[in-house]
Amino acid sequence: MKNPQNTYYIIRHGESEANKQGLIISFPENGTKAYGLTDLGKEQVKKSITENKHLFNNKSLIISSDFLRAKETAEIIKEELELAEVIFNTLLRERTFGELEKAHHGHYKKAWKLDKKNPDNKKWDIESPQEVLTRVTRLIKDLEGEFKQKTIILVGHGDPLQILRVGIQKKCPSSHMDEEGLQNAQLVRIN
Repeated sequence: MKNPQNTYYIIRHGESEANKQGLIISFPENGTKAYGLTDLGKEQVKKSITENKHLFNNKSLIISSDFLRAKETAEIIKEELELAEVIFNTLLRERTFGELEKAHHGHYKKAWKLDKKNPDNKKWDIESPQEVLTRVTRLIKDLEGEFKQKTIILVGHGDPLQILRVGIQKKCPSSHMDEEGLQNAQLVRIN
């Protein structure tokens, strides 16, 4: 991203019911209606934002995935920072994991291993790292065209946020797991 007009932070949702149950939930018909935050997840978000409140002001914006776990995270952030609204955007949705939907989350590692070899990996009909990068960078371009001098908090999911993070650094999207993955409710500045 050349000379961004805004400052961007990413935050992965707090612990969700899907995390607790060890499930991959990536289809909108499942993730937008169920698998919200656990009580621990809600506390993780509150703690993360309380510790970082000094980074934000009343002009900060929250852009969030519309999956329930991200929506609930964004609503907690809105309340903690006393902001007026959350803008929901489908470009921040979870990476689609195709045939692995509702499978044990141990399958993520198998997909990531294939991702590392090929940024266009689509085995099991998953959304490739390159497709995810195209999607999330389109959001950044849209935000750059619409807003100036804002601090923007992007609320989403591990893979899309991690892929955006490496994309901003001009790295190949297949390297998204080379760095330590985002933990639940972890907040990171990406520019």
